Amino acid sequence: INELINLGKVRYAGASNFSVEQLQEALAVCGNSLAIHESLFNFSFRQNEDAGILEFCNENKIKFIAYQPLHRGKTEASQNELLANLAEKYSKSQSQIILNWLVYKGIVPLVRSDNPTHVVENIKAADFVMDEADYGLIDNFRDPELSRVVVDWSDSGLGNSIYEIANK
Repeated sequence: INELINLGKVRYAGASNFSVEQLQEALAVCGNSLAIHESLFNFSFRQNEDAGILEFCNENKIKFIAYQPLHRGKTEASQNELLANLAEKYSKSQSQIILNWLVYKGIVPLVRSDNPTHVVENIKAADFVMDEADYGLIDNFRDPELSRVVVDWSDSGLGNSIYEIANK
């Protein structure tokens, strides 16, 4: 990819599901051309943040793109008390609360929907601002079950592959 960048065939490189160490290596090769990092991230799954990946991306001006930001609808279906309370407080859906929080954090949520109603609802997640304290409550939340999952970012066999986790 770096060769293609040097030849002017592509302008930017992206990474997916990299650890901090892998991002450091890619940044050393691609420099400022490393523009994005896409990985699993949502209300329940925060290992990217806890492993320092989000911080590394922010410090190095690498845009973080979250896939499965709504956890395939599982988060809203679980009726988490914090999200339910915030949804009621702001008269928004839990999905809108999550998407709004992600954008507030500077994360680009990659949302898939073939339902026009959901698309409009997702867009309206940008129509409001929550109190700083409420963003903090979401930031501090950790799903007890998912926070125990050990992620094997490099598929070394020491933990759960990020790809396995994403497909559960």
